[in-house]
Amino acid sequence: MAKRPHVVIVGAGFGGLAATRALRHVDVDVTIVDRNNYHLFQPLLYQVASGLLDPSAIASPVRTIVRRSPNVDVLRAEVTSVDVAKQQVKTSTGTLDYDYLIIATGSVTDYFGNQDARMMATVGRGAAVAQIGPVRINGLVGWFIWIFIHLLYLVGFRNRALALWSWAWNYFFWDRPVRLIIAPPADGQPSPPTAGPGG
Repeated sequence: MAKRPHVVIVGAGFGGLAATRALRHVDVDVTIVDRNNYHLFQPLLYQVASGLLDPSAIASPVRTIVRRSPNVDVLRAEVTSVDVAKQQVKTSTGTLDYDYLIIATGSVTDYFGNQDARMMATVGRGAAVAQIGPVRINGLVGWFIWIFIHLLYLVGFRNRALALWSWAWNYFFWDRPVRLIIAPPADGQPSPPTAGPGG
């Protein structure tokens, strides 16, 4: 029996996951290599920082994302080099031979100053600006487009449901969660436990 071609995908971001989905029913063996064991939806990091979303709503384990793809393995490692002549990817945990290589390591995030053809921003309760090429949509329609696009790109039904629930709760009840940041004591030592009621 002939050995199936081995495809190595470096990176478990949007590009790496899209390549994995495209190869799900192809007669190949796929190995995803990423230094993290999760996929992070970075466009919503600010919502985690502001307390609107729980961190688990924008991050998913890579193994969970690809669990229905029997031809896909996940390797948590850092790629140190690629030897194109030998068709090998050297990682922090060993060497992988490949027949096909997809490098999808992403890009550097530039939250301020992006000159992209697609830009979106919420500007208030029920209002957003969405620009897709030359088309600019704002107000409530822009807000719904912002919600739809962000839900579309979140990975997994659970994450989409959590984000939508959190946004709906905030919209209807004006009840934003509070993210507490507590400074450590001046001496750097943890505070001793205090007695509770009756103690």
